[in-house]
Amino acid sequence: MKITDHFDSTEFACKDGTQVPTELLGNLRMLCAALEVLRAELGKPIGIMSGYRTKAYNDKCGGAPNSRHVRADAADIQVAGVSPDVVADTCIRLAKEGRIAPGGIGRYLKWTHLDVRGVAARWDNRRSGKRG
Repeated sequence: MKITDHFDSTEFACKDGTQVPTELLGNLRMLCAALEVLRAELGKPIGIMSGYRTKAYNDKCGGAPNSRHVRADAADIQVAGVSPDVVADTCIRLAKEGRIAPGGIGRYLKWTHLDVRGVAARWDNRRSGKRG
């Protein structure tokens, strides 16, 4: 199901094959709205490394106990040719400017976590490699 111009719900399906539940599609719409702004700002497509996760899959992959991924309002993303630090810095700036919803921005070695939880949260897991 198409969520926005550049994002489809299937991109956010759990790695165990579970699609985003209907009751969480509103959360996914808010996330995709933020991702559209980020995509336009960077001028490049955004790859979704991890989107929605079932609680069971989140536990299995070592996700945080209260991971936003289980609410379908978070994604771990990569942008070809753009470092995760530049992606994170851009997300932080866009949130400060009020252009994307406030939320969590996590730094990892190979990806950036973005969520739209409604309040700012920041973390740096570049050394530990743990998932959000």
